[in-house]
Amino acid sequence: MNPVYDCHIHMMPGRCDAPETFLAKITAAGMTGGSIFSLPPKNTLFYKTGTTMPEHRERIANVLDFCRKLPDTFHPFFWLNPTEPDALEQIRYAKEHGILGFKVLCSTYAPLEGLAAYRECARLGLPVHFHSGILYDGEVSGGFNRPLDFECLLEVSGLRFALAHISWPWTDECLALFGKFRSAAGMRSGPAPEMYIDTCPGAPEFARVDAFRKIGLLPYDAGSRLLFGIDSSVNDYSTDGARRIHEFDRNAFNKFHAMYSDPVRVHEEVPFTRHGLDALDFNSIFENAVSVNYLRFIGKKDGRKQ
Repeated sequence: MNPVYDCHIHMMPGRCDAPETFLAKITAAGMTGGSIFSLPPKNTLFYKTGTTMPEHRERIANVLDFCRKLPDTFHPFFWLNPTEPDALEQIRYAKEHGILGFKVLCSTYAPLEGLAAYRECARLGLPVHFHSGILYDGEVSGGFNRPLDFECLLEVSGLRFALAHISWPWTDECLALFGKFRSAAGMRSGPAPEMYIDTCPGAPEFARVDAFRKIGLLPYDAGSRLLFGIDSSVNDYSTDGARRIHEFDRNAFNKFHAMYSDPVRVHEEVPFTRHGLDALDFNSIFENAVSVNYLRFIGKKDGRKQ
């Protein structure tokens, strides 16, 4: 059976399942492994008023300790605020202690304000997983999380980054931005930044299906950079919810595979976007999204800790 990686698993404040309980739940959901994001940074909407918010060293130690008690197909990410004065030191400390990537949510600042931090992540070869799309936080934050806000990452040579939730409700904008990054790769002398798209919910079902269809029809090879995620947490991982999302996505790609395995159908729908007659393999797009694309994103060939 092929592995299935959940690229989007949170560790949130409050009561948390023991690692063995979390493992039983996520295994029952059919998941093989994935990325676990540390507790959020200080001064976020995720901590109750009066709560002592842990420093970065404590949050790093917490997620590393949790992941050490799991199979080595689970990978610790550190939730970074790239605008904090010591962000570069936090990144280096995280790398030295075994963090394999970073989570960023631009709730009060623009992505542009974190370029120095993202350059350091790229220098160290570690990916950055961004929230993208509307954020139901009660604050004015949408202007920081539209896909085009991340166009500035074209200036970060060699960065691997993902935009979560297909940037809903700006899914078309997300796909257009992806096309721009793919095009830019052939225009630069140094290592080009690599954009990935995380399909985890946030985008409702009708928007997800619409985006899946467009991902296959567009000639950007987005299927090679698509990631599968649930957006649950280690606190109480939703086994039934993860099963439903996995089944829903697989069924959607199966449906499109049946529709677009006929090259004539493809040509009728996108005669100018795609040249010639091409049958589209939507099933391979899905299988890559749940497995090899994830491993490529985190910089591993076989998904095992080194």
